[in-house]
Amino acid sequence: MAGKDVYDDDREAIGWVKRVLEYITMIPGFEEELKKDPKGTLDKYGFPLTPEDVALSHTDPDDPMRLVAVYPESKGKLYADFVNRKIRTVAKTRDDCTPSEPKFQNWRQRQMDRCLLDLGPQNMMIIHTPLTFELANGCSVGCEFCGLNAGPLRGLFRYTDENAALWKDILARAKEMFGSAAGEGTLYFGTEPLDNPDYEHFKDDYFKEFDNLPQITTAVSTRNIERLKPLIKELNEDGRFIYRFSILSQDMFKQICEAFTPEELALVELLPQYDEAPGNHFADVGRNEGRTGKEAISGTISCVSGFLINMCTRTVTLTTPTWADDEHPEGMIILAKEEFTDAEDLFDKIGRMIKENMKVTLEPDDIIYAPPYLNVVQKEDDLYVESDRGSALVIREKNGEALVKKVFELAKQGCYTRREIVTEIVNDTKVPAIQSQYLFFMINRLWKKGILSVKEG
Repeated sequence: MAGKDVYDDDREAIGWVKRVLEYITMIPGFEEELKKDPKGTLDKYGFPLTPEDVALSHTDPDDPMRLVAVYPESKGKLYADFVNRKIRTVAKTRDDCTPSEPKFQNWRQRQMDRCLLDLGPQNMMIIHTPLTFELANGCSVGCEFCGLNAGPLRGLFRYTDENAALWKDILARAKEMFGSAAGEGTLYFGTEPLDNPDYEHFKDDYFKEFDNLPQITTAVSTRNIERLKPLIKELNEDGRFIYRFSILSQDMFKQICEAFTPEELALVELLPQYDEAPGNHFADVGRNEGRTGKEAISGTISCVSGFLINMCTRTVTLTTPTWADDEHPEGMIILAKEEFTDAEDLFDKIGRMIKENMKVTLEPDDIIYAPPYLNVVQKEDDLYVESDRGSALVIREKNGEALVKKVFELAKQGCYTRREIVTEIVNDTKVPAIQSQYLFFMINRLWKKGILSVKEG
């Protein structure tokens, strides 16, 4: 994600600024110490930086996410440019994840549009990867904050001759069915990637097929430092992506800082995942729901709008993110799940899931559903669909507020078909006279934009 052609010469400076910011997020009291005596604190901890180098802010009114260096001639400018490019890369990666299969492509776009309202601003950082793999059944770590509520480690998909052949066959068929987007995923989901002793072999095959290094998020970075070193070296040589280490304690953070230089970790995000860390940002979802007593800061940690393939259990799941609630405690909508025997069987079942779950147009008897967190609001000349989760979309309907509100009033009940909604509105004297054909098209447009959904079952 960072780009070795741009940042190779600056990576050491970027790494040092990044490490100061990591101290702020990981070490209680460090930020206060830095504010009281900036130069003395940097010298005390051995940072070869000036206070100007670490003066950063989010002060661009036109782009609140953009990081700004207070002193443009400082090393902070290098770091700010690096971070801002990473943020922009998310949008590019999301585009690269577009599958070539037409129905799948349309369905995924509809899920992304839905998540603009369902997840609010959080959706900006979700890439909606179309294909993700798991190489284990469960996870050995058992993090109490696990947003996917992963179960204990029950099995591993080892790199035997038989399994390697199956793996390579699946990768080749995925590329044939979905194009290069099939290589934009990861080799973990509700699993710990480094639980599998053969992870590197699977990763190498993946890279050979797609010329993409799959991203790692690991919570066991200190379990085997020597194993991690070649992975970090490969990451830095490739330079296009990032890894993430979940840091579970101050001691773990110190071990990582001792094992790797700031330059080596420039492309590794260290995530403060322990309660006393000043910058901890747990998602109030899955096993962590309600654990801290804090207000929810995230609706999901899922980033998949597509197929999740577990090689160990030989299952394929069609899923897409949603705000966690009682019906979706892990922040995932599960549309279908099946077992498979081999690559041919897997892609036969994926093809059937696409056919059965990724419709292109609405049918008259589809039950239309509008989620309760959406409201229709007229503001000056524009009509908006607003979400309680901090986002809104402009909708352009020539017949205005009363008509659209009536559609939502009926759709929120979740029991009317498209045909029944149209009939009800055409016969309603309180809304402007309207042709039924126009209403059919309007409901279809709102559905294609992910505003309205089809109620399953």
